[in-house]
Amino acid sequence: PPGGVADGHERAWLHDRFLPPDVLPAQWMDDVGERGDFLDRRYRTVGVNSRGRGADERVDILLAADGKLAEDAGPVAVSLVKTIRVEASGCTVYVRWALEFDRALTQSVDFAVECNLSFASAVVDEGWIQTPDGERHRCDATIVGAAGSTLRFGLTARGAVGYVHADAPVRFDTAPIYTLAMPVGKPANRAFQGSALMVRLNLAAGTQLAKLSLEIAPQPVHGAREETDD
Repeated sequence: PPGGVADGHERAWLHDRFLPPDVLPAQWMDDVGERGDFLDRRYRTVGVNSRGRGADERVDILLAADGKLAEDAGPVAVSLVKTIRVEASGCTVYVRWALEFDRALTQSVDFAVECNLSFASAVVDEGWIQTPDGERHRCDATIVGAAGSTLRFGLTARGAVGYVHADAPVRFDTAPIYTLAMPVGKPANRAFQGSALMVRLNLAAGTQLAKLSLEIAPQPVHGAREETDD
């Protein structure tokens, strides 16, 4: 993968990051250029709200954290509120971020959300990612700067299995994830695990408030959903 033979990072969903606009996947995969301090920060659970039952159940989780963003002019205090809604119907997840800085930014930065994709298969040829311009890529390809609002991904044998939709013009970067598999009694080998996906919203100099919403679903999404409750 970019940056090394095997990936030693924890690759989970919804890591909140701040990246220089020109940083490439080979760099952010190794945390080069990271300007925020939210990667290892614990979020406060502000509230949990559940509605409905069974197939109609919907759960909202409101999280908050305070951190800092490094700028040449000095650190900027950041207040970040993240609302996660999980709906049993349609197996859909909605996530909304609200950012507030204690002063207007003096330089451009990307607010980036790391959302890693597992293709449920170690056979690289079975997975694919389709960028907003309609171009389909192998899941082990490095994709840089695919601008748009909806990314589609899936397995060839099963058809489309997932969509990531943003409510704003964003940039999608991806890079393959390889780890070291260590089977008992056998030599360690390099194993494909999936793709690291970075959803990047550019915040221009002068920004003090920002919002982003993502919808992750196993069917086409259009962003026309009720907003999460605060």
